[in-house]
Amino acid sequence: MHRFERHSWLVLGGVVVMLLLALDLAAGLSYRLFKGHSWHDQLTRKFFGEQDFRVADPVFHHGLAPNIAGISQFGDSRFRIVTNSLGMKDNTSRVVPRVHDGYRIVFIGDSFTEGVGLSYPDSYVGRIDSWLRPQGIDVLNAGVGSYSPTLYYQKIRYLLNNAGLRFNELIVMLDLSDALDEQLKYTLDETNNRVLYNLDDPYGRRDRVRAEKSWRVKWIWDNLFFLEYLRYLLEMRRFGMHFSFEEKTSAYTGRRDQKGSSWTYDGSTFGPPGLEKMGLFMDRLLDLLNKNNIRLTVGIYPWPDQIFRGEMDSFYVRYWQAWCEKRGIDLLNLFPVFIKTRPETETLAFVEQHFLKGDIHWNGAGHRLTADFIQKNLAKRLPEK
Repeated sequence: MHRFERHSWLVLGGVVVMLLLALDLAAGLSYRLFKGHSWHDQLTRKFFGEQDFRVADPVFHHGLAPNIAGISQFGDSRFRIVTNSLGMKDNTSRVVPRVHDGYRIVFIGDSFTEGVGLSYPDSYVGRIDSWLRPQGIDVLNAGVGSYSPTLYYQKIRYLLNNAGLRFNELIVMLDLSDALDEQLKYTLDETNNRVLYNLDDPYGRRDRVRAEKSWRVKWIWDNLFFLEYLRYLLEMRRFGMHFSFEEKTSAYTGRRDQKGSSWTYDGSTFGPPGLEKMGLFMDRLLDLLNKNNIRLTVGIYPWPDQIFRGEMDSFYVRYWQAWCEKRGIDLLNLFPVFIKTRPETETLAFVEQHFLKGDIHWNGAGHRLTADFIQKNLAKRLPEK
């Protein structure tokens, strides 16, 4: 019997597989040709698209690329991102002068202060900027996602000593997740000049820094369509990320018992030492500012976890109240702004109205609420300047 006849089904199956692969390759290449990017890029943009403009830094670990203007994506939110010459979100890609003739305020914090998911004018810093700029007051936003006091200190030290930036006031917006970042993620090297990252990330991001594509992605998944979609479904579900922004059916989902915030009530061991390390680097930062005659203001705010629990007076809040009072620092406490005594249904509605869908970050309304509170506090003293 002829060899083909003996293995006809095997040969036929091989031919079918080759034809399907060829069809898949044709579909993938056609998509790249017409769209200008691969199907892989399109699928992962929801989760990692906002890393497109993030860069590694040898001193403060990571930041935003300077002088960029484009469209970024965070979950379902697409927004315009513009940075100035210092790699800070801004209205325009302007060159920031080293010295400003009038009063200058610098904000620093993590993703809340950066304003992920929103264009700069819609963020709380952008709103304060639009209010103060006509008064001759310059506002800069040094906030970047996943920053914490170690990075606040490094970034401000770099801006003062290396970039030669001069400013009058620094407003540090401390985030609940800073304790986790301080205890588990970041350390300074033995020379105290570089921030080191301690965690292995399953996607190789090294935390908020876009990784180079692996050879598998470049040569296989970037060129396929149907198989890449199947791989994407399996991979995202394996890490619990697939459709994480679309499938949130209630205000609770995706916002309750988050590791970055639940440590204030669930007994997580990293919380107290992380909080103490926050205080250590805030002391270093305060000493640096005092040497440069720069005023420090500190802000704190809750996550949805604290709002749902009505947790207005946790040991975290008391720690920063005591820290600021001992050092004569103004504290912008936004916990009472976001947390009120209200029925559960109203609390759910409030969270839905002020936070991004399926996420713990503020939407435009949340940023507006924050900006109004800070503006009222600044208005009490800035005219004196």
